[in-house]
Amino acid sequence: MQKLGIPVLAGIYGTNPAGGGYQGISPTILLAHKDCNIAVGGGGIVSGMSPKGFFDEEGAEQLIEQTRFFKEEPPGSVKIHHDSTGFFKAVFETEEGFLMLSRST
Repeated sequence: MQKLGIPVLAGIYGTNPAGGGYQGISPTILLAHKDCNIAVGGGGIVSGMSPKGFFDEEGAEQLIEQTRFFKEEPPGSVKIHHDSTGFFKAVFETEEGFLMLSRST
């Protein structure tokens, strides 16, 4: 569609792990909800962070518990991908804001 001059729009809501970050390097125009997050990762990648090289239930529970105290800005956040990388072309407070723009584009 891009080659035909038809813009491809994607609305990003919530957390989009396990490949969501690849959209940032595609010709897709990314429009984001203010609380969304995109990242390249997932269980297979994250499991490499385990000293065992894999996750069992105990290891997964430990990782979940550690993230409860995480205070840094997530690497795939709106702050990063709108303000720094420019992957998100526009950010909206509500889903309705995105829908109104996509109808007028």
